[in-house]
Amino acid sequence: MLLSGWMLVLGAASSISPVSMCKADTYTQLLKAEATTLDASARDRIEALSHIYVAGRRASRAVGCRNKDRIIEDQFKAAALFANYVPDAEPLRNALAQYGLLVERGTAGAEHHRRLIGLHVARGDFAQAERLRRQWLSNVPALPRVLPGRFPPGLPVYAVQADGSLVRDSIRLSGDQVVAIVHPRCGHSRRALQNIVAQPAYQGLRAKLVLVVPNGPHWAGDSIAEWNGLHPELPMSVMYMDKRWAAFDRQQTPVFHLVREGRVIETGAGWRGAGEELAPIMRALGLVSN
Repeated sequence: MLLSGWMLVLGAASSISPVSMCKADTYTQLLKAEATTLDASARDRIEALSHIYVAGRRASRAVGCRNKDRIIEDQFKAAALFANYVPDAEPLRNALAQYGLLVERGTAGAEHHRRLIGLHVARGDFAQAERLRRQWLSNVPALPRVLPGRFPPGLPVYAVQADGSLVRDSIRLSGDQVVAIVHPRCGHSRRALQNIVAQPAYQGLRAKLVLVVPNGPHWAGDSIAEWNGLHPELPMSVMYMDKRWAAFDRQQTPVFHLVREGRVIETGAGWRGAGEELAPIMRALGLVSN
């Protein structure tokens, strides 16, 4: 999306009055902004969402807001949505605070439990997500166990083990590497990877390729394990939400980032079928002629 497009979203958000915010529409506006900024860069999209979220937080505390149940519900959903985009602690704290109020007032239900569990999964806190699952949603599949340890220096990820457990690991950047943000349940990601794995033209790329599954509220462990079993030479790891990933587009898949000595210097997004999205990266690596 062009800058002017999502600026309309920002303009609408900035005109919200405390009275209108008492109608509890922050979450609805965030959903609209998500849809409106699909073609924007990840940075622009997050900026648009942040503007709406911050305005909603400020207005929800305004004097005169009387429908507390609706405001709490709206703020919980808004914080849970926005927290999936940023590693900042504030939206997570807000979501937890609003969730506590929902439980206290007896209005928390299965949808709220799922959202909070999904939020912890997206942020990589599987232990807390599993505790909540056992407390509220024990009839859904268990979440993976994270083995003890610390993240080594680098871009933090979870390595998925054969038994489904997770090990804290990292991508240590050196020389030229291509960090691919992919998802095993994304059709475009699957088609891209099938081509990259099968075609001899991508042999040089494969030697520099690292596959990372972005954060999300729905655990895709079975699909990741299936891919890793079929392609042990090119395994998928799972991103741990952290500010060290700030330079990478995590909001769409597939996205290929050429990293040179730790800096992203080229990016290709999507896969329309012929691999033209990878052409700039292939040229930068000297794998095709200019």
